[in-house]
Amino acid sequence: MFEPHAPYGDPSSGRSATDRYDEEIATADREIGRLIAALGPAAASTLIVAAGDHGEAFGEHGEYAHSIFVYTRRCVCRC
Repeated sequence: MFEPHAPYGDPSSGRSATDRYDEEIATADREIGRLIAALGPAAASTLIVAAGDHGEAFGEHGEYAHSIFVYTRRCVCRC
């Protein structure tokens, strides 16, 4: 999964970045659900690991998305 990732959906839609981000989270969730469902009976004995490499900012410290700042919110991924 690469999503969610800036610019989050279609920026020309007029929807806020947080709404577009939430939609991408929902899309990723649906796709992961499809993947798990495709495992069929094997899902019961399958270890599924989810990991992230950074967080996102929505105005904290004057930053949007992720770029040059190294605040805890961007460095710690709670799984």
